[in-house]
Amino acid sequence: QQSRTGLRASALKAVKNTQGMIVKKPRSAQAWERLGNIYLIHDWNAEAAACYRRAVALKPKEFGGTIILEEVWLLPIP
Repeated sequence: QQSRTGLRASALKAVKNTQGMIVKKPRSAQAWERLGNIYLIHDWNAEAAACYRRAVALKPKEFGGTIILEEVWLLPIP
């Protein structure tokens, strides 16, 4: 079982790695979705919603994030 510190370090590493993908391909809806998923898993709902909005804006017809975005807005934002 991971400690809270270990979990936070793991989450931050995943965020940094995915942000690196976004720097390389800023128009990648998949990368924005992945970053949103990481944020959502860790209850960073406002950040997740921003990422999903970006992904939907980039690929509105191909991206299923609209449903996720609607669900995120139903969650309390810490």
